[in-house]
Amino acid sequence: MLTGILGARLRWHLAGGRVFEPVIVGPDVIEHTLVEGPRPS
Repeated sequence: MLTGILGARLRWHLAGGRVFEPVIVGPDVIEHTLVEGPRPS
C-alpha cells in the first residue's frame, strides 16, 4: 500500500480544522505544509 502513494501529492484534512497541502510521501519522510487551521503559538 505504501509504495502506491510514494511521491504522491496529497491533501490531509485533520480534526480541529487543520489542512496540510501538499503532503509528499517519501520512503523515509513525510513532508507537509499547514495551509489552514490553528497554528502553534
